[in-house]
Amino acid sequence: MIIARAPVRISFAGGGTDLPAYFMEHGGAVVSTTIDKFVYVVLTVHPGSELQILSSDYRTFFRHTGGEVLFWEGDLNLPKAILHEFDIDRDVSMFLASEVPPGTGLGSSSTVTVASIKAVS
Repeated sequence: MIIARAPVRISFAGGGTDLPAYFMEHGGAVVSTTIDKFVYVVLTVHPGSELQILSSDYRTFFRHTGGEVLFWEGDLNLPKAILHEFDIDRDVSMFLASEVPPGTGLGSSSTVTVASIKAVS
């Protein structure tokens, strides 16, 4: 079992100045830092089994049989893409949990990416 975590972040100033529509004309600067709230990824290897992804925050579950075409519609596309990039399509269960609710503006999507890559690499 592998447990990885990454902190979410909070922006104090400059949010939005990192978007091309703004910084291409005016430049940009963002002041942010991490806080002591985390996204956790628990990766468990189960030889001879399917690929499973579970998210407690979205209350959703995905199961994939190795060798079949991976479907990209639906939920959990970010962890699916990470596992696909690392050529993992079976024998793994990935559980995702966060200390902050989705959609809070604390960078949880980026944090899921960092913690997931940390877990599978």
